[in-house]
Amino acid sequence: MQKIQRAYKAKEERKEIIRRMYRADMKHYVREYGWLEAAKKRSDTLKSKRELRYFTLCSLEAIDIKTFYKAGIISRDAAGFPSTFFCEWDKELTEEIARVVGSNYWSGPFEEFISKLFSNSDRLLDKLKEQKLFPFDIYNLDFTGSCIPGDEPPYSKTLEALTRLVDLQHKEEFNFDMFLTFRAKRHADNEEAIEQLKSLIGDNCNKYPEAKACLELNHSALDTLLSSHYDNFIAIAIPKFLSGIAKDYRYRLSISPSFKYKRTDRDGVVYYITNIILSFEYIHDRRSRSKSKLNDPPITDIIQDTYYPQSILDIFNNNVIDVDKKLKERPSLRASLAEKVKEIQAL
Repeated sequence: MQKIQRAYKAKEERKEIIRRMYRADMKHYVREYGWLEAAKKRSDTLKSKRELRYFTLCSLEAIDIKTFYKAGIISRDAAGFPSTFFCEWDKELTEEIARVVGSNYWSGPFEEFISKLFSNSDRLLDKLKEQKLFPFDIYNLDFTGSCIPGDEPPYSKTLEALTRLVDLQHKEEFNFDMFLTFRAKRHADNEEAIEQLKSLIGDNCNKYPEAKACLELNHSALDTLLSSHYDNFIAIAIPKFLSGIAKDYRYRLSISPSFKYKRTDRDGVVYYITNIILSFEYIHDRRSRSKSKLNDPPITDIIQDTYYPQSILDIFNNNVIDVDKKLKERPSLRASLAEKVKEIQAL
């Protein structure tokens, strides 16, 4: 009996740790000034023709979902949030979240979900289309862990899943946003992957001198960036990786201001959580094919020569907002964010 009680207590303590982590002022700052602003913009593009379709790796209290609901971006009915789909690997947490969010979910790892979706295993893709849930307008991928973990190959399961996700959206010729939350903790990451990401950035610096100047002006030289500001390196390297994927699948990628804030692990090691917001706009070729247009360059060349270099400049120019610093500068903001979280919890 005592063993059962200890196991129950440990589960409840873990849940409370998760709740506190997702209620944190830093986390809600990103929701308010990052995710919410981007979601409003994406919702505006729909021009009220239909409801925004939202995919999320939410936590127990679904604060991100309720934030969007409060802002009028998604709706709610007696069963939950009909245009929202969540993914959670922990079965017990899935059941608890479903009582709040509804029955649109996948219980299992995100990477497994994307793999099943990609292969249409058990008609998963067909079913989501029939429910008018897929393709999604926003993917909020709040991993909080590493995107290039040290115990996986350089091309990690997460990077493969992100590539497949872009491919899936491309097949629908569908615009969408991707919110990414990763841990920037170098000693836990794959060094070979880090070197490959560094090489991608270096290649762009060599090919586009203006990009190199932007990187050094807004951040630092690449070697210094990697050795002294790993959090900013990740905030640049992952969008840089995805810009190449976007190009290959006929997307124009744009980036909004990124965010970072500190966390401390069980061993007292301080690291950063990095939040990235990306928009993918599909490039349609609507040019006339009359005789006068036959010599126009292929749309893939236009993407390669115009949109892709611009996305690199935007990424290297991008500002990474230090949330801890912002909250320190405005003490009243911390209290305001905490109050907003309480209001959203009550919904």
